[in-house]
Amino acid sequence: MPILLVLFVTAACLPVPWVNPLGLTAGGAAGLTAAVVGTSLAAAVALRAWAVRALRRDPARRAGVARVYGRLRRLFGLTNLALAAGAIAGLGWGWAVQHTLTVTRFGFEQLAPFAELAVPLPYFVVLVGGWVLYYDAERALHAAGGGKNFPSRLTYVLGHARLMALMVGLPVTLYAGLQSLGRFYPELATADAFRLGSLALLPGLAMVMPLLAKPLLGLRRLPDGPTRDRLEALARRLRFRYTDLLLWPTHGTMANALIAGLIPQARYVVFTDRILDEFPADEVD
Repeated sequence: MPILLVLFVTAACLPVPWVNPLGLTAGGAAGLTAAVVGTSLAAAVALRAWAVRALRRDPARRAGVARVYGRLRRLFGLTNLALAAGAIAGLGWGWAVQHTLTVTRFGFEQLAPFAELAVPLPYFVVLVGGWVLYYDAERALHAAGGGKNFPSRLTYVLGHARLMALMVGLPVTLYAGLQSLGRFYPELATADAFRLGSLALLPGLAMVMPLLAKPLLGLRRLPDGPTRDRLEALARRLRFRYTDLLLWPTHGTMANALIAGLIPQARYVVFTDRILDEFPADEVD
């Protein structure tokens, strides 16, 4: 999903002239886009209410509720991407941004610096709104499974925001920055050094992102103990090289694992707290 989001947001930020097929004013396009956003959030409210109500009536249904809830939430995620794309290209939101967020430079109207980031804004409003709304369902699922110490709503939302900032926000903001430089300093954009730097941005970012992940996600060294000893022995047996094994504290809200880093000197193997607490040792391995 993060890769799909990066592709979607990057496409939305491309320097293309967005059209206004309905012939609306900027305010009209914004109003219709807001209605689409509101409809999507209303669907999230309905899904949250169903999950919380079902678990309140019968906590023993947790497995079935979690299965349906997970499928619908993934479906809503893809649907929201489609709705955002429709608002940008079909309702004139992209056109409204390009004709509203402008500045005058040398007597000409130009898109303001980083203004292209406002084009995919409807999707991010739905995304953050979903985190706020789905919190109640996630907490109910956690409690029905016997979990305790679920984080506050703010901590839950900020945890998702930090991950999104690393996986999507950072590369897309750098891309928008290159576009802004090209608009305001066209002579710089045609220089060979600028072009080479632009080409080196993606591989350079891939090298640096594992180092940025530690402070952005609050990753910590996996504590010494049987789990770490077992994983280190497994890595030696597989001849897998890495820098460190890290723990991702999510307050039990996420069961996941990942490998970050292309080169062994900056490669981390990351486990969330929940996957270590709930998964059998062989599945963790």
